[in-house]
Formats: sequence, structure tokens, C-alpha cells
Amino acid sequence: MATQVVVFNQEVKMFMYQIGANDVTFIGYSQGGIIGRFLVEQHNANGYFHTFISIAAPLAGQYGSGGVEEEFKSLLYLIMGVEKTEQLLTNLGGMVNFFDLLCSGQITLDLNIAGLPELKADNLHETLAPCAYWRNPLTWAHQKTLDTYFNRMNNQNFTEEGQKLKENFSNLKKLVMVGSPNDRVVNPWESSHFGFYPDGCVDSVDPMEETDWFKDDNFGLHSLANAGAIVKCESIANHTNIITDRSMYEGCVRPHIATGDKWDREPTPSSNRGSTRPNQMSHKVAVKKEDC
Repeated sequence: MATQVVVFNQEVKMFMYQIGANDVTFIGYSQGGIIGRFLVEQHNANGYFHTFISIAAPLAGQYGSGGVEEEFKSLLYLIMGVEKTEQLLTNLGGMVNFFDLLCSGQITLDLNIAGLPELKADNLHETLAPCAYWRNPLTWAHQKTLDTYFNRMNNQNFTEEGQKLKENFSNLKKLVMVGSPNDRVVNPWESSHFGFYPDGCVDSVDPMEETDWFKDDNFGLHSLANAGAIVKCESIANHTNIITDRSMYEGCVRPHIATGDKWDREPTPSSNRGSTRPNQMSHKVAVKKEDC
């Protein structure tokens, strides 16, 4: 994940140079939204990320379901075989517990298999993208004390590096977050709006405004809210269809993209979006990433 963020920053700067833009709108879908979030936090010191639009992305983390486990189980089948994989998961208490141990670096795997040279047994928790945002509310009290990429990006321990991330994220002029109650991949779906399960509980979800991250302004969410720069938007589409849903685009995305010196159009009422607040600052290019 960290490597993807660096690569995308290079691509964005090159694109801006080629077209002569001073700032950009970055649109991230699914895991691309997580990349966008970390990209802004790490590389927005000069404010060239004007607007960040996140669509169906687990911004506050991902827990259970969502297809991530099944995809990785297929990888384990390839590495270990079906019988050994099923026995391992049984011994560890299931895929969720396996991910907890793997993403915290507490277990390693023998990955001596052709075609997977980029995966190393001793750093899977730093190499596998889902580990960069895996969050188990039942073990979060322990997880948030670990030195992980996710915790560093969350400024969990209020470090000097974290203060820079906060300043960079606060440099956004607008944060647009699109989510859908019908999303069966992002879990909980409210993570698309920076909401998440409270510590030790999976029976309810705290909205963004009730999370510690927001209250303590770990990485700038509260600062953006105070500036009136956050827009929450809901769609009725599922995870797969939301990115091609025309009504989602018209209500949640298009009103917040600037072209040249003018807004593409003034926002109009839509049944599947939240309130919008046009910002008259201009910028010239929208970068879109779909990766999940």
C-alpha cells in the first residue's frame, strides 16, 4: 500500500506538469479511496490536492465479509493446498482471526511459490494491501497500540510525523465521501463516511462525529468539518455498480468537480446524495483510480 501511494503521487505530479494544472481533484473508488486518503495525508503539504472524492471506500477500516477473506483464502489454497489451509483456519478460529494475526505480524507463512516474489513471509502485514486498513473492533484496543502503517496514517499516537499528516489532510478544500447502505463489500458500509464499530462491539456503528479520530482531530477530520469542507453522500447502488451509477455521479461527484475557472454545474436536488457546497476555487483535472 505504501508503495502504491508513492507511485500515484509521482503519476499525479507528472500529469499536473503535463497539462499545466496547479491543483487536482482525486477520485478514488473502493481500495482506490484508501490510496487517495493516504496520498493526501502524505503528499499534500503544498495543497495541490484540492478536492478528494472517495467512493465506496473503507476509509475508517475494514472488518469481516466483503470478499477480502475469500480472495485471500484462494491465495492460501495456492500456497498451502486446500486441506492444510482449512486445517490452519480451523486451528486459528477462522479467517477473521487469521487476518488479525497476519496483519499484526504475529504469524508468518512459507511463501516459497513461483510467481509471488513480491510477498515475503516476514513482512506480509506490510506487503498485503488489505492489512493497511484491516480493523477488528473486538481487538482494536490492542491493534491500535502496534506500529503499523494504518496506525501511523491515523496518527494514533500523535507523533511529529502524524502532525504533518494532519496538516496535509487539513489542506484539502473539500472532502466528499460517497457510501451506500447496499454495499456488501465495505464493512461496515459507514466506513465509507469514516464511521465504524465502537471498540469491542459489532452490534452498532458510531458515525464519524462520534469517533475518537474525529473528536481528537487525529488527522484533520474535525478541522475539515469546522471549515465546512466535508460532504457526505449516499447512493442506493451496491459496491460493484456504484462506480457506474449515473445518478450517483450526477448527485455526488459532478457537482464537486471544477473545470477551468467555473464549476461544471451548480448542484441540483437528488434523492441519493447529501448536501453539497460548491467551492469557487478552480482546478483543472480529475484523477480517477479504481483498484479493488
